[in-house]
Amino acid sequence: MKKKTVLLLWLLPLAIFIDYLLLVTFGCFSGYCKAGNSFFCSVYCIAGITLIVVSLVIGTWLLLKNRREKYQH
Repeated sequence: MKKKTVLLLWLLPLAIFIDYLLLVTFGCFSGYCKAGNSFFCSVYCIAGITLIVVSLVIGTWLLLKNRREKYQH
């Protein structure tokens, strides 16, 4: 396996973990500021899902780009 592929396979879970830490921090801060259920059921969920989906799409795109480069040469 190429070094670049291995690096990307390590970076994708790391990016998801960082997303998790950001969401936990944001959620704790929002709870501390007395955000209500309407915030957590709307804005927080949409932001969290968007953040995770964007990370997955970028990671998948990088892996596919790397795979395409491997077979073109």
